[in-house]
Amino acid sequence: MFASREVEEKRRFIRMVIDCPVEVTPHPAGSPFIGTARNLSGGGLLIECDQAVTPGTLLSVRLAPDRSLVPPLRAIVEVVRAEESGGGRWAVGVSIRELLG
Repeated sequence: MFASREVEEKRRFIRMVIDCPVEVTPHPAGSPFIGTARNLSGGGLLIECDQAVTPGTLLSVRLAPDRSLVPPLRAIVEVVRAEESGGGRWAVGVSIRELLG
């Protein structure tokens, strides 16, 4: 538990656990696909999807929470890691490069 706490304290941003559909499109052009945002922080998010995405790839994401009180998040992100999570699914960690209006 102590080691886990040290890792958490080194993070620049707190992570919020979420479970929200996210539309993902390779940037600047490509075919969109749907994933599930699993967590979100001020610096990035974790997307679970059935697409293998190479680290360094830029993506356009649109995350629209179920609650209308929270506006959609639109951003250009960069893939920093992608790990197979089983069952043909991938856990894709992305860093936010630019927030879109």
